[in-house]
Amino acid sequence: MPKGRHYEQGVKLMVLRDYLCSHSSPKHKVSMEQIIKHLAENGIPAERKSIYADFERLRDLGYDIVLDKTGKVGYYVSNPTFNYDDIRILIDGVQSLKFVPQKRAEELTTKLKQFTDAEGRNSLSRTSFVADRAKSMNETAIEGADKIHHAIMNNRKITFKYAHYWPDRQDGVKYSKKGDKYIVSPFALVWSGGNQYLYAYITETGKFRTFRVDRMYAVADPLLEARDGTELYRKNDIVRQEAKVFDMFRGEPHKVSLRIRKNLFDAVVDKFGKDVLYRPIVGDDEHIIVNVNVELSPPFYAWVFTFGARMRIVGDEKAVAEMKKYVKRLYELYNDDGEK
Repeated sequence: MPKGRHYEQGVKLMVLRDYLCSHSSPKHKVSMEQIIKHLAENGIPAERKSIYADFERLRDLGYDIVLDKTGKVGYYVSNPTFNYDDIRILIDGVQSLKFVPQKRAEELTTKLKQFTDAEGRNSLSRTSFVADRAKSMNETAIEGADKIHHAIMNNRKITFKYAHYWPDRQDGVKYSKKGDKYIVSPFALVWSGGNQYLYAYITETGKFRTFRVDRMYAVADPLLEARDGTELYRKNDIVRQEAKVFDMFRGEPHKVSLRIRKNLFDAVVDKFGKDVLYRPIVGDDEHIIVNVNVELSPPFYAWVFTFGARMRIVGDEKAVAEMKKYVKRLYELYNDDGEK
């Protein structure tokens, strides 16, 4: 099929737009000579007059092309799709997610850098990203997450194999249920600690459970069978829940009081939010009482234990009793001279 003048003009506008967006900024203008040279390198002959007309067409499409006459005359796009700060935030986000395999993270980073000019790309290349962050070994995790989204949107069940990293296996993986697949009703995908989790209903147990998405293998396309547990999910929506869940470990919701040193208040706010309730302690200027809603679980007790004598559970009774058991088990473990 012959390609006419309108096709060629469309290609020219795309090449010109991409060049301006990826090579220009208020601090890095491009000259008319550079623009003409770039078009010629892409097999597109152009003159100044035609490029001025192209600028007007791009402005009609929403691209604010500015002529800057200060110093060396040049052009730049003042409203790119993403500015430098946007790109930096997106790249930092991609690099910090353990859910994204390292190879995929590098590919996305390279693509994101193309949205800024040459100076910005060089600066982003020198940025120190998140160090020592273990990346997912599951190269199909992103594809699996897409299938989960599709199943949630269409009210369908999914199947998958769930893996645990295991030291004495040749491939380093051991599957739950002796290799059998789970059949679950997916309701939400939740980010926590750089990992993505599936919140799903298990018909056999009548309960909800979370699964690490990067440990889900062989995720199948959504089944024809409709989801179970919809009414129960509406009552226990993980997105709207009040009690804090630690590292996606489910537990019994409780209102717990913590006696903390004032210099730990930052840590409490980071975990529970700025609206956390607290009160002073009469005659004690160094401590306060903080009241939080939390689902009791080993990760919660471990978090409290991290701060030693600076944080103590003082209510409710079950939380105090469970914390004592947790500390006792640790004491007995480390009081044993053997390796078991």
